[in-house]
Order: sequence, then C-alpha cells, then structure tokens
Amino acid sequence: MADTGWKNPTATGGIGATDDFWTNPANAYSSNDVYATMLMANSSAYQSFYNFGFSIPAGATIVGLEVKVEYYMSGTPGANNCRLYLWKTDKTVWNGQTGDGFPETKTVEGTDTEGSSSTFAGGESWVVADFSNAAFAIKILIRDSVEAGHTFYCDHIQVKVYYAVIELISTATIVTSTASALSRGITEALTSTSTITTSTTAALSRGIAQVLTSVANIVLLITAKFPHWLKKPAPITAWTKKDDPTTTWTKEE
Repeated sequence: MADTGWKNPTATGGIGATDDFWTNPANAYSSNDVYATMLMANSSAYQSFYNFGFSIPAGATIVGLEVKVEYYMSGTPGANNCRLYLWKTDKTVWNGQTGDGFPETKTVEGTDTEGSSSTFAGGESWVVADFSNAAFAIKILIRDSVEAGHTFYCDHIQVKVYYAVIELISTATIVTSTASALSRGITEALTSTSTITTSTTAALSRGIAQVLTSVANIVLLITAKFPHWLKKPAPITAWTKKDDPTTTWTKEE
C-alpha cells in the first residue's frame, strides 16, 4: 500500500452559495500559528478548500482517506456543529459526501483526524478520478446554535489518500528474470561440484598417505621383532640323492 503523503490545499472559497464565511481562510494552507478564523453564530458557516495536487497512479485502488484539521476554539461552546463535508466527481456540485464531526470542545490547539488508511472520511467509496483538482474539495461547517461569540481558529488543513497498485510484469521481464535465475543456478551448481571434487580428492590423498604410513610402521615393527626373517639364506652348493645318501652332487663354480 502507498499513500500521497499529507497534502495542503492551495485554493479556497467560491463553491456554492454557502461558502466564504471564514476570515483569512488561506491561513489554513500551512501550520504556522497564523489562523483562519470564524466567529461562531447561530447560523451555518462553511469554508471550502481544494486543489490539493494529488498524484495517484492510474488504475490504483483507493483504500483509505484521511482529513486532518489543526484548530482550537476560544471557549467551550454550547451546542456546536463542527462537520467535514467532502466533494467528489465535480467540486462545483454537492453530492452528499459527509464526513464525521470533530470535537467542539478543544480549547488548546491540537489536531483531529477523520478517516484512516483503510476507511474513508464520510464512509463512501472513491476512485482515482475523484481526487483531481477539478473534482475534489472539502468544506468545513462551523456553527454554535446556543452561545454565539466564540471564535474558531484553524491553523492547518491536510488530506492524505491511501491506495494500492497491482504491478503487471511484462512477458519479456519474466523471461529475462527466469534466464537470469537459471544462469545463477547453473553457476552455483558448477561451483558446488567443483568444491565437492576438490574436497573429495584432498580427503583421498590424506587417506592414502595414512595407509602408506601405517604399512611402513608395520614393516619397521617386524624388522625389529624378527630380524632373521629378513636375512638372506646361505646359497646351496651340494645336493644329496634322497634314496641314496651316499651319492652327492657338488655345484661347480
């Protein structure tokens, strides 16, 4: 899953009749403690924000949407209605995309985030085309129906879109990757065979050397214990006839 990162609006106001009620609304483009403000009264006060400049790949699946508002109020209001509205398809036409309300009792500056990486502020489904500058906008409604005179201070508004992309791998890429993997496999196999052959030869040489050493040690032991076994017998110079001991033959030199 990927996301657009937090995006700031770069335009405000001018969408429909119920718009442009805030003072200095462009101050909500960044977080710098310079505020867009709205004096709360017993009437609906809207302000729109748009041109967020999202960059989402074509064909992506939108999986989540978050809207983050950094704000506070000058006092604890009575019966507030602080609500987020979302536009899609055509930001010039309201299409009923209503986000959640956010806490009205925040008297110290902080943030409130609606939606998440797997849900949508407003609970609707979205497609990539809904987030073009021509299609997407948000409106914030501020109203206090009981106690007028409190001021709403907005420091920053941001939107983040979460999406998933299925990457299609071309046949050529698959073939190339397969050939590369096969080449690596053959190289590794040959390396392994070479290693096994070298190891086996070395072990065999060591074994033969040990056998020869053992044989030599045995010969030395026999020589020491039975020296007469290795003496050359005296040459035969005369023979006696078996059935006539008196007859003798002598070898002539």
